[in-house]
Amino acid sequence: SGAVKIQNIDAVINMDGPIDTKIGKKYSVPLLYMSSFSPELNDSELEKMRVPPQFYREVKNYELEAVKEIFNKKSNNKICVRFKDANHLDFTDIPFMIPFMSSPKYDKEKGHRLKSEIIIKFLNNQLKAYDVKLEVEDNSIEWIKKD
Repeated sequence: SGAVKIQNIDAVINMDGPIDTKIGKKYSVPLLYMSSFSPELNDSELEKMRVPPQFYREVKNYELEAVKEIFNKKSNNKICVRFKDANHLDFTDIPFMIPFMSSPKYDKEKGHRLKSEIIIKFLNNQLKAYDVKLEVEDNSIEWIKKD
């Protein structure tokens, strides 16, 4: 929400963080939104993980609602990249310190390298006006939306 209120922000990078639905219509700053894959899980899969199914779906829908609203508004540069095998904690250093906290299919070495490469390219494009192709081709990531 700082990018809506503070006037001198040139670009925002969101690494799998929630976006408040109140800022969707007002948002206009260039954005790199990096997300984990939040799979469709049935009730029994969620119950095995001790996650209440209704809670899981409500949180997922709430977070996606704001993201969709921002990306449907045609203004400035907005890019969304999904890391297919990552979970939320894979966007931190926790998988390096506590390996079992990482998603089992996530390659933390490659994932962190890809995140760094994409972030550097995004910042170079937005802050230094370089014209660098942002999209990195790798089967572990999916480019959801490009403006």
